[in-house]
Amino acid sequence: MNNKEILLVEGIANFKALKNAFEQGGYALRVVPQNREKIQEAASEKTGAIITLFFNNFILDLAKNIPHVPIVSWLPDKVNTKAIHIDETLKSRFFVFSFDPDDVEGFKNIGLQAWELPCNSGFDGLPQPEIVDGDEAKYACDVSFVGESITIKHNPYFQFLLNFSNLNNHLNSVIDKQVSFFTKNNLEEEFEKGDLSKFSLQFLLDYVHMVNTRHLDFILGCEASSRLRKRLISLLQGVRVNVIGDDFWKEIATGTICFIPGESYRQQTPKVYKLSKINLNITRTFFSGTIQRVYDIIYSGGFCLTDYRDDLNHCFEVGKEIETYSNEKEFVDKVHYYLEHENERKDIMERGYKRLMKDHRVIDRIKFVLDKINF
Repeated sequence: MNNKEILLVEGIANFKALKNAFEQGGYALRVVPQNREKIQEAASEKTGAIITLFFNNFILDLAKNIPHVPIVSWLPDKVNTKAIHIDETLKSRFFVFSFDPDDVEGFKNIGLQAWELPCNSGFDGLPQPEIVDGDEAKYACDVSFVGESITIKHNPYFQFLLNFSNLNNHLNSVIDKQVSFFTKNNLEEEFEKGDLSKFSLQFLLDYVHMVNTRHLDFILGCEASSRLRKRLISLLQGVRVNVIGDDFWKEIATGTICFIPGESYRQQTPKVYKLSKINLNITRTFFSGTIQRVYDIIYSGGFCLTDYRDDLNHCFEVGKEIETYSNEKEFVDKVHYYLEHENERKDIMERGYKRLMKDHRVIDRIKFVLDKINF
């Protein structure tokens, strides 16, 4: 085995699973904080690679100051590849691995070495969740969804949408009044009567000037994803549904749809996945790859019903190891079908778990990454 040391930069999402797998695999590993001075201090002739769970200006600047060391960005989230400007000298030792096929193409288009790398479970290495008294009463249900409502009222992108919406509503009102009283030009007068504090023409012009296609994809995608999640879950009225996440879910928590505040993802969520008959995955619309939630559900011993993504066919046999939907009707039909066909549901769940444990452990992903960087 290579005796060089790997520097793993602290992060979120997959960090603990990665750290455990490296250690259990016998690799020489040193964990370093997201601090440039400390990373530079830790890097030496024995450093075989620096692995991070992000790609941003921090890691690009860091790479310039640590020559000859391979830099790996292992990405569990989307990246705006159109905004990246990378020094030509770094391209030969920068390696990017992403679960999102579109992002992989984006990185390749700017000259970086990039590979599609499916997700894995962030719970990998943890034992199956222990069910204690009170857990079933709290978490057992027909259908569950764990995740954000993506109602981002304090996000500047949402503020842009709100600003634009308020302006659009006001302009329509001004136009309607001009149509009603068409013998005199009242446009400027009516415009000034509006609550101008709710929108700023200059803000909108400045924002539109700086926005690019990727930003627009994120702005509109967040709102589309929020509406999609709420719409799909609302279609299940009459089925016992638990939604675990932020307080904004409360607006649809009526009838048989119950809201449970999100607590510890690593403690609470595996129990939810195990005790739910069906676990939903509703991916953000701008992701082209299958996200970690799918692997977390299966690793925890749960049945997963996820929105279809092309890359899923490379990892599981759809219909036998996992189940998918591609439209609202299919979503509702499959929820009801698998609630009524327990044996089929359990067979898919068991086959999916076996496939994950055989092919989709963190150690499998580590071996793929290290092979590509010739470690």
